Amino acid sequence: MGYFPFFVDLSGRKCLIVGGGTIALRKAQSVLEYGAVVKVVAPCICDGFEKLKERYKEAVELFEREFEKKDIEDKFFVVAATDDEQVNKEVSEICFRKNTLVNTVDRKEYCNFYFPSIIKDGDIVVGVSSGGNSPVLARELRKKIEGVIPENLDNINKWLGEIRPYIKEKISDEIERKKYFEKIYAECERKGDVLYQDELEEILKQEV
Repeated sequence: MGYFPFFVDLSGRKCLIVGGGTIALRKAQSVLEYGAVVKVVAPCICDGFEKLKERYKEAVELFEREFEKKDIEDKFFVVAATDDEQVNKEVSEICFRKNTLVNTVDRKEYCNFYFPSIIKDGDIVVGVSSGGNSPVLARELRKKIEGVIPENLDNINKWLGEIRPYIKEKISDEIERKKYFEKIYAECERKGDVLYQDELEEILKQEV
């Protein structure tokens, strides 16, 4: 059936990562970039996590010990990334019972969400998922998409956000406003940059 691609604000959201190896480290890095607060629990935690803690300060908590059920309490989502399948399965089963989001590395049946292969350019984020079937496919598709994204797109995106109130004030009809935004973006893409005010006004004078 596929998975619905929610885009979620992770700022301040609590994440538990069970596991302290390189895969767990990659997962931690990816969610910390989006503002998550990460608790890591594992008997042995690799040195890379100390560097993450230096960078993200109080957003990273490290506990060198075995996983305990209480670790899942009040967590928004959980990642099971140990090399012990029984531990991963236990974490997953607890999360399923609690209706907590959980991703278990390399075991599709232990997951209720997946990490997409991500393209990020400022506020623009594209996520590609194969539904857990083929991370390689998702990664290769991501590379193809990266190759067709216009340069300077983040600046254009931010500028379009800045002019939204102005365009809404000028054009009250929603359908008509959408058509003007399409023309404005098309011109930005052609130019490869944001428009000057006179260029914007010229478009707004045109019929759509």
